[in-house]
Amino acid sequence: MTLHTEPGELELYDLVEMRKRATYDFNGRVAFDAFSGDGKHLLVLTSDQVVYMVDPAANGTANALASK
Repeated sequence: MTLHTEPGELELYDLVEMRKRATYDFNGRVAFDAFSGDGKHLLVLTSDQVVYMVDPAANGTANALASK
């Protein structure tokens, strides 16, 4: 599960263990986020139109896929 805590910040929670797994900081406000069908990736779109692909198993890393 994800939680938008502040503009540009997204927290990832493990629902099985009921604990926070990671906090991600982005340059812009998070406008949208969704997990892939298999749950192995998290797509994040920021308000400045940068798309990130997050690997939830990689402990806090996010890679920009494309920009404006």
